[in-house]
Amino acid sequence: MSSIITEELRFRKLICEYAIKHKNNAEAARRYHTSRQQVQRWGFKLILNMYLMSAYCLILMALNATKLRL
Repeated sequence: MSSIITEELRFRKLICEYAIKHKNNAEAARRYHTSRQQVQRWGFKLILNMYLMSAYCLILMALNATKLRL
């Protein structure tokens, strides 16, 4: 059952990457047979997750740097 979820997430990521590359949600939606609004929601979540992960990595690096100074 988990492979189905993984396949769906890969499919969503593929659509979002296509939309970002071509800067057009509508074109990606037509190509992959889904709605433009859904592509927009998936893209927003993808970008938000990438932003949060980068912020998390920066915090970890800062914490490691302070530990090294002590």
